[in-house]
Amino acid sequence: MVEVRERLLESGGAHLRSGDRSVIVRLAWLAACVLACGPSRPPVVAPRSEPQAAPAPKIGRAGWGVIEYREVGITGATFTLESARACSEVPAPAAGRDVVLDSDAERMRCRLRPWHGRVSLAVRHTDGAWTELAPLQSDREGRLRIRFAELERELRDTSGRPLAQFVALRVGQGGWGGTYDLARLRELQADVHASWIGRGRGVPALFGVLHPTHSRAGSIAELAVEARLARQEQDFAAIERGELAPEAFLDRHVWSPLRVRVAAMLSRASVTPE
Repeated sequence: MVEVRERLLESGGAHLRSGDRSVIVRLAWLAACVLACGPSRPPVVAPRSEPQAAPAPKIGRAGWGVIEYREVGITGATFTLESARACSEVPAPAAGRDVVLDSDAERMRCRLRPWHGRVSLAVRHTDGAWTELAPLQSDREGRLRIRFAELERELRDTSGRPLAQFVALRVGQGGWGGTYDLARLRELQADVHASWIGRGRGVPALFGVLHPTHSRAGSIAELAVEARLARQEQDFAAIERGELAPEAFLDRHVWSPLRVRVAAMLSRASVTPE
């Protein structure tokens, strides 16, 4: 670029005004940059289409969606996703399954690659209607992580409804990543919560709020009352030791069989001797 500019100035620069020389310099820089600098911005690449659920019609070049690995737990789900292309036949899931596994695609001699791109999500209402959620992105290895707490926040922000009011979660366009029963998921979450409480972990009072129809809801509600009374007795003992003010007890425990005794203690303390 420097050599091109210097040759132009040497050949005709002596007969040009200073303003004309600056124009020549800019033109020379542009000419050299076309040869050496390359394009100023990367070419626009059209986004790849998301894989489809077999046997739905394939759209674009992404092929069929395939599951290499999936694990659905009480807090979220983890997947390893692939796309199947150049298959001898359309891959189909085995009986009793709703997704195509990598073994199904291999039988159809498909070419498998990790799916790195958009993955659609949707939840189903009790009336059968689907609500689309913001899509997620799988990484270059095809790994995808769905966190139910994040879905809960998104639904509350966009629709004002919690995840508990929906009955199914669909992963992938057309459900190629599977469709999952949210009612069954809530049952499993309740069972795990109940087992935690049985081992002395978790909050019994919260269980009744989250799972009021569970078979153990009644017995766990009794545990919640016992735990509440135990905390009240501990706070009452703290008052007697002078470590807690009676006013703090009354503020902390709106209902308590000990409130009468604490109120009496507070009344005696407020009486000034003559």
